[in-house]
Amino acid sequence: MKKIVKESYEVPGELQAKLNSILADEFLAAEAYRIAEYAMAGNKQHILEEVAEANGKDELDDHFKNLCEWMQSKGIKVVTSHKEMEQITNCTPIEIEDGESTVSILEKLILSEEEAIDVYETIIPETKLDLKVMLAGFLKDEREHLKALADIRVELGGDNPILPGPRKM
Repeated sequence: MKKIVKESYEVPGELQAKLNSILADEFLAAEAYRIAEYAMAGNKQHILEEVAEANGKDELDDHFKNLCEWMQSKGIKVVTSHKEMEQITNCTPIEIEDGESTVSILEKLILSEEEAIDVYETIIPETKLDLKVMLAGFLKDEREHLKALADIRVELGGDNPILPGPRKM
């Protein structure tokens, strides 16, 4: 029988700070999706509601939770202050007004997913195996979130210049 060996290593301070920024990104994205579910206006809001609910759950219950647990297992203090999260996020903060149009919210969520993909593509090469695998899974999810949002854009009559898979080489 094989034993699974967990990596044990020190996480450099700079990487710890980047991971806290990603943790903030994930929490704030989940929050934006949750608000988007209820704040949209328009006769086609139901098209985005289901995706917003699923993506928000993914951001919070998978990405945020698992990264937080991994960081704590390495002895990394995680950011828990909402105010501090807003200050260290890598992504453009999403502000959603009650009754904002579905299309407007959709565009904000698309921008957020594009920024998250850029962050993951940048940080993954800096990481070691167990963290790299987890973050690569998050990157795959973010690409799926982006594709789902882009498909909704098409359904609402917009264009879809987003292609699945890596955007950078």
